[in-house]
Amino acid sequence: MQLQATMNSPAAAPKPDVLPSVQPVGGVPMSYPPPEEEFALQHEQNTEIGKDRSIKPSTPSTPSNRTGKSATDVGKPVEKHATKNRHQQLLDKINRLEAALLQAQNQNATNERLATQHAQRALFAEKDVLQMKRETLTRTSELKGQGVHRQRLEKETKRLQAALKQDKSTRETKMRQCQIALDQTERRARHLEKENAQLRAALQKQGELLQVLDRQVEHAQAMQLFSIMEEDFDNLVVDLRRSGRE
Repeated sequence: MQLQATMNSPAAAPKPDVLPSVQPVGGVPMSYPPPEEEFALQHEQNTEIGKDRSIKPSTPSTPSNRTGKSATDVGKPVEKHATKNRHQQLLDKINRLEAALLQAQNQNATNERLATQHAQRALFAEKDVLQMKRETLTRTSELKGQGVHRQRLEKETKRLQAALKQDKSTRETKMRQCQIALDQTERRARHLEKENAQLRAALQKQGELLQVLDRQVEHAQAMQLFSIMEEDFDNLVVDLRRSGRE
């Protein structure tokens, strides 16, 4: 933008003293004479123009016998005046050509400046387009990266949800199995408690029966001992009676 402002500024316009070369239709640049030759040519033209202006109007071109001159003397000023007219026409043509050349040079400089400005604007526009394309590509790559990351997150989330659902189902199954095992254990414990109570009752009955049996055994032993003692006493009485008889 600084370069464009510099080209638009008045200081950047070409000066009339330094004229760039004009590119004609044929493509061959037109050359200009050196400043010294141009100054000499201009001085010569100004001198000729001054001479032409200092010349007084000539006599009519038709010969006149009233002047007392011959036809040859009358034709010389006419030929000289015609030569100067042709010279003046050439000078005017040169001046017109120089003016047209200067105008063409100025127009060429203006066209070059406009072309440069247009090229700069085109370059800036192309730069902006490239910048927008670069930003678009960057944004697209970022969006693609975010899309890939989002897909990964979605896959990971789905996997975690499936694992969580499976884990929840597994935990529920294990909890049901544990509850069933606990119920079975409680039923088994109650059954064992019943069996234990029955065994305790049977054991108590067995103890009572053993006590009865012990008492019966003791009574039987006592009765047997009493029977033995009674037999011994009877034998002793018999022996004593026999001894007394003798």
